[in-house]
Amino acid sequence: MGRGFGRAVRGQIRAPKLDGTYRAEQRGESSRTREAAEGVARELLRCALRAEAGKARLLETRRDVERGWWAVSDRLTAEGRAELAREVR
Repeated sequence: MGRGFGRAVRGQIRAPKLDGTYRAEQRGESSRTREAAEGVARELLRCALRAEAGKARLLETRRDVERGWWAVSDRLTAEGRAELAREVR
């Protein structure tokens, strides 16, 4: 196994960082981290920061779930179970 690479870990998404990359990041001297931060800063200055991928779908799903809980609450209220309906909200 090559230096800087650990064993595979279930669920790990990113490849492990090489030792030099990790150490530079710890010292605050990582060119990769600096370039990423500068890219975000440029987008912010242009007011062109794009929403994270999937964020719109996540928000839509959250609204759907909230509507579902409100519907449950309304049904519980209609059945005379107001206390439980309040807990659901």
